[in-house]
Amino acid sequence: MDFLKNQIHINLDVGEGIVDETQMFSKVSAVNIACGGHAGDDFTIRSAINFALENQNQIGLHPSYQDRENFGRLSLQLPLDELIAQWYGQYELFIKNLNKENATLNHIKPHGALYNDLLHNQNLAKAFVKSLSFFSQPLIVYTMYGSALHKEAKAANFEVQFEAFLDRSYLSSLKLTPRSMKGAVLEEPTEVMTQLNHLKRNKGLYSLTNTWIPIKAQTYCLHSDHSNTLAILNYLHLNFRP
Repeated sequence: MDFLKNQIHINLDVGEGIVDETQMFSKVSAVNIACGGHAGDDFTIRSAINFALENQNQIGLHPSYQDRENFGRLSLQLPLDELIAQWYGQYELFIKNLNKENATLNHIKPHGALYNDLLHNQNLAKAFVKSLSFFSQPLIVYTMYGSALHKEAKAANFEVQFEAFLDRSYLSSLKLTPRSMKGAVLEEPTEVMTQLNHLKRNKGLYSLTNTWIPIKAQTYCLHSDHSNTLAILNYLHLNFRP
């Protein structure tokens, strides 16, 4: 079993068809599998599920706004009923493939602009939590501590696991830095290690403007959609010590 995997709960976004993720599964605790909104189809979902099973990863689904053209990174201003219908379609696709592989669902983590909007939009968070009635089994919701989704999920008696990002910088407002801004994505292993050490040992991190912000986190996210993720995981494996 990989040392890093035993020491820290890292979750990884997978099944997005951008890089070869196969060597990453052994180094993380959980995976969030794209389920047809921003990326993903039957083949990629089942492949990711099988890799997760081989590596004893907790399996989660990674729904988004239905927007492949923009990789789910633009907010869609749509009626809530229409958004719920979009999410149901993604849930159905995912659960169909999960059942074919006799796998178990552990959690759900929204993607991209949907994730960000669910941090602050209470009505959207209510609709998202309402959509979770689709699932017959209990599942964990990944989100940031204090977010609108955190509050709505707890009110509906869902277990919530608080998340922080290892490869994204933050603004002093605790929002993720927009990807259009320089410094939004951390791709150097040493930068990610510094962020992880702050989060684990000091319970917070420095914003892009060098303001200290406290953050509660139980799981730490890496994205697989840039070329340096495997190098980051290997570096953390060799150098991180609790």
